[in-house]
Amino acid sequence: MGICRTCGIALTIDNELNLYHCQITGRTVSGNCECQTGKFVTGTAEKAHKKAKYNNKKTIADGMEFDSTHEAVRYGELKLLQKADEITALQTQVWFLLEPKSDKNQASYYIADFTYYDLKRKEFVVEDAKGVKTQVYINKKKAMYNKYGIDIREV
Repeated sequence: MGICRTCGIALTIDNELNLYHCQITGRTVSGNCECQTGKFVTGTAEKAHKKAKYNNKKTIADGMEFDSTHEAVRYGELKLLQKADEITALQTQVWFLLEPKSDKNQASYYIADFTYYDLKRKEFVVEDAKGVKTQVYINKKKAMYNKYGIDIREV
């Protein structure tokens, strides 16, 4: 069993490859992880842990990992709305193809944080728990509207 200096233990994934899963950071590491310094003791299975670019903190809620605390809280709110029969068909991390793969370019996707059907408004909703609007996001939002006629709701 690997030892992670943040969580104290790490779940064994593969003994032969010496791979472990850090419980705090959610990263797969090879050897012993030093989460505080961002370095691994005996090599890496992924890039070293580093501070998130937009200060988001990965959060686990309802057994699922979310990219930010804001996204996890919004998921909880949507679960309550679904339980109150105000929305239905709640899904997370839904992929939309924006541009198919070609000879020159890779396929382009938009991954929605949440999709659901709003029973009051009688409409399909694509929602993004947004903290920082990057140029990439703005371009994908425009592409979603142009291709599917969907205006992404930001919360």
